[in-house]
Amino acid sequence: MSLQFSTEAASTPPPVDDVPRRPVPARTVGDRVFRALATAAASVALVIVTLTFIFMVTGSHKALSSAGYVNFFTKSLWNPTVGTYGVNGLLVGTAIIALIALVGWIADQTLSDVRQLKRDWRRRHH
Repeated sequence: MSLQFSTEAASTPPPVDDVPRRPVPARTVGDRVFRALATAAASVALVIVTLTFIFMVTGSHKALSSAGYVNFFTKSLWNPTVGTYGVNGLLVGTAIIALIALVGWIADQTLSDVRQLKRDWRRRHH
């Protein structure tokens, strides 16, 4: 009894249907409703922010024209009765608060990474 082996099967390319394909998700009714609601909410938020910006620009015209653009941002005195307007103190305070928040966030991220490394080290060595 003699066995014969063929090398043809190993050298033939795979069939074309064997190529991996990315599945295409079917959008359900819930997906379409969620997408419509999320789009509507984002649109309403954008309109509100735009209207607020327009209101702030038109409302600040008197103060900006009275104080001048440079003085408005570099002076800290706010006295509408004499026409003196300045927001430097508010801007500096906002920047300091933002800086403190940023430092806190960086510290939190660093400490959480250190804690995770410590947990991983304990798992490997215990």
